[in-house]
Amino acid sequence: MKNLIVGDKGTVERLAERLKRAASHSEYQRIQCVLIRATLGSSAAQIAQLLGWSTATVHVMHSRWAKEGEAIFDVRRRGGRRHQHLTPEQEQELLAPFVQRAHDGGMLTVAEIEQAIISARIDAHRENRPVTVTFEDAAAVASRLRRPSTRTGMLRIVTIEGHDVSACGGTHTRATGEIGAILLRFAAPSPTEKVRPAVEASEKVPCDAASVASSAVIRATPSCTASSPAASAVTRFP
Repeated sequence: MKNLIVGDKGTVERLAERLKRAASHSEYQRIQCVLIRATLGSSAAQIAQLLGWSTATVHVMHSRWAKEGEAIFDVRRRGGRRHQHLTPEQEQELLAPFVQRAHDGGMLTVAEIEQAIISARIDAHRENRPVTVTFEDAAAVASRLRRPSTRTGMLRIVTIEGHDVSACGGTHTRATGEIGAILLRFAAPSPTEKVRPAVEASEKVPCDAASVASSAVIRATPSCTASSPAASAVTRFP
């Protein structure tokens, strides 16, 4: 346990030195959050105002400092495969026959590989992946989010296992398999609606279940309302 003792010379010196070596803005602010308290004895509200954080985030950071020490300053950098639909192993398995055909002198087309990837993605979304909800500190979860959040303090985090991590306050299914199949029927738009005519009548279209589960809202077009003909053309199947 590391308590924030105001005026503790050893703590202040270590933090001041680490502040000089901060590799990112996020790490710099985390160090400041602890250093200001240790140096000046400022309240959480005062520190929050200086850093542009919420008071709750400052409290969380100080609490984590007491439990974890300087480990809270190790911020994971953004990057990696946060938008992946398949694991590296699944990708290798999918591409193996194409690589072998090329090695044997066979012909390959982009369309073949593209169709194989689409089919594999659909199969992955049919795996009924769990959807979990947690409440986490914005600073701590920032490196894991698919899209950065502008909010501070505690965030409601929705995780689709192996697919997506997002800050969201909406309604969600318990697993992607609960979405089921979706049938899109063509509906003639009214003169005031802007609809992209992309689906033939009565055509069953494989749905990106994980993406739908992350919002629980199915949008037939970019500008439809719930009562519009285009929106009513979306039918959910169990």
